[in-house]
Amino acid sequence: MNDRPHVELLDPNVNPRPSPARTGKKAAIYLLVALLASAMIAWLALLGWGMVETLQWVLVWVKSYWTSHF
Repeated sequence: MNDRPHVELLDPNVNPRPSPARTGKKAAIYLLVALLASAMIAWLALLGWGMVETLQWVLVWVKSYWTSHF
């Protein structure tokens, strides 16, 4: 009495297109990630350069101290 055929409403072969708003949101997220990654790389490079300069200053100070006292 209630044996109706099953109706498939969504066809598995159909791929819906992403909406333009969703595509723009994805692009904004990728842009933000790229901006953060480049800022982090620049910050780490600046820190590394500062460490190299500090080590050079310490080596010059130790060399001048060594030559003046020993």
